Amino acid sequence: MKMNRMVNRKDIPYICNLMFKTFDIPVFYLNENKKVTIKLPETFKANPLFEGIEELLGEITHFYQGTLLPAIHMTNFLEHFLILRLPGHPSLGTIVIGPSFYKGLTEESKKILIIDNKVPGNYHDQWFQYYENIPVINQKRLAYIGTLLYYLVCGKTLKVNEVLEQSYIYSPKVTPTDHLDVIVSSQRENKFFHMDPSFEKNLYHLIKVGKKDEALKAYLSFPKESIGTLSKQSYLRSRKNFAIAAVTLWTRAAINGGLDWETAYTMSDMHIQHIEELEAIYKVENAIIDVLLEFVDVERRNKGQIVSKPVLSCQNYIFKHLYRKITLENLGEHTGLNPSYLSQLFIKETGIPVSEYIQRQRIEEAKRLLILTDYTVSEISFILNFNDQSYFTKVFKKHTDVTPRQFRNSHEFEI
Repeated sequence: MKMNRMVNRKDIPYICNLMFKTFDIPVFYLNENKKVTIKLPETFKANPLFEGIEELLGEITHFYQGTLLPAIHMTNFLEHFLILRLPGHPSLGTIVIGPSFYKGLTEESKKILIIDNKVPGNYHDQWFQYYENIPVINQKRLAYIGTLLYYLVCGKTLKVNEVLEQSYIYSPKVTPTDHLDVIVSSQRENKFFHMDPSFEKNLYHLIKVGKKDEALKAYLSFPKESIGTLSKQSYLRSRKNFAIAAVTLWTRAAINGGLDWETAYTMSDMHIQHIEELEAIYKVENAIIDVLLEFVDVERRNKGQIVSKPVLSCQNYIFKHLYRKITLENLGEHTGLNPSYLSQLFIKETGIPVSEYIQRQRIEEAKRLLILTDYTVSEISFILNFNDQSYFTKVFKKHTDVTPRQFRNSHEFEI
């Protein structure tokens, strides 16, 4: 049912307070003269780049004057603001919700953002304090908050995708200055052409089926002169960009070959982060080959273990929730299948029951924790959801033939 109502000025404080109390996120109201008349919480301080919240909000709301639908604005510091210009003739002003982050930032991530934005050293402490007070709300939830705010203001329903579309339509655009036809003509004149797509397709297939020697031979035979220019400022940057594109492609090949996507994407993230840190072209070249061989090795180990989409979905769910209690009912709800049927399907395709698979994955995780962390055996037992330490030790020994302490002692020099 659609409501034909328009927000009244007297409703605005109530709506702002409701959003603030419900979602525990800063809320502001700029009147038609772009003056901040509502600020929740009152103690909120703008990021250190701005003298006050009015200057910050004035800058980011400027882009969204052409729409009466909610939109999300992202700053260079990864702050996200939900913006809704209120209807009226003239407009009653603008409600801004934020800032928030889509995910929590590590200390290292904060340092990188500060460096990327060339923040002077004397402001670093202020930025770290500012980051500590920013709530984390993922993109989808923030978009849903936008649809709720729009309903409260206009009495009309809105889809989440419409909020995200507005965010793109009205955000500042930066487009390439070069003209495609000019570039293509220049390449023809200078006899420079990109690689034949069949090469990419063949390498994709070799990774997917786990053929290591053939994949390496194919990559080494690839004519490096046919790699496009992916950065005009730096050859090293261009090679890194090529490496990132290659890792992305090979990640997809590995997933299509049966590798669970959490492992594949984690491998991808890890290698791309490593490549970004390299400062020599030959090291980037070697890293590209290392990634290729690692993906092929993983596929070889998984060869013959390709499973159906529901079972693969279960495996990914288990991967993500290994530190929580996992039941067959959880997996049935996640896949949309009857738990009993899912259990039979899992055994048929993997050869072991779901409970055994979960137990094996937890023991593998326990092995990593014993080698890489200082957690006690009791702590590892607890966080991996074993009933007690003695049961954990019994299960661990069943799978490894040694106790957790014996395993740790035998690997104490591997870090």
